Amino acid sequence: MDTEQKPDTEQKPKRKPFGDLYNELILTQKKLRKVELPGTVCPGETEMVQDLFGWKIIFGKHQIDCRSELEARLLRVFTELGWREVKVPRNEAHIAEILPAFESLKERADRLFREREKTIFSRKLRREVKMKYYRRISITYAEYLATKPKLKSSKSMRPIENIDHHNY
Repeated sequence: MDTEQKPDTEQKPKRKPFGDLYNELILTQKKLRKVELPGTVCPGETEMVQDLFGWKIIFGKHQIDCRSELEARLLRVFTELGWREVKVPRNEAHIAEILPAFESLKERADRLFREREKTIFSRKLRREVKMKYYRRISITYAEYLATKPKLKSSKSMRPIENIDHHNY
């Protein structure tokens, strides 16, 4: 009786994508505030400013008013990822608890992209690639599996042991 186990090709990633982290750490909260975001802002184009009325995120001609520095930092992460809408917890203590996870994941994504962007010389193309990259890492793991291309089996893809080596 053969008890050989097949390797699991659909293993979950070690680090959770932004979408899964967002679903798990933010959408599980009861008191949330919906915030509209611009959708296409690259890092370096956003600025956090404190004025008399609180914190603001400024990007181009637009700005988002924030209740605190923590909320501004969280919204900045999602703004730079290109999200168009996000729900933010009203509980400041919860934002303080989850913010390091989002910032470290975003910093890691930026670092990985910076390592590879040196091969793209066109600034316009680099921006397009970066926005596609951010869109790709922002989806949930389930969405990734749904959009992942499937390999089609073909007759030309034979296992090595079935190839007649005498004809080669």
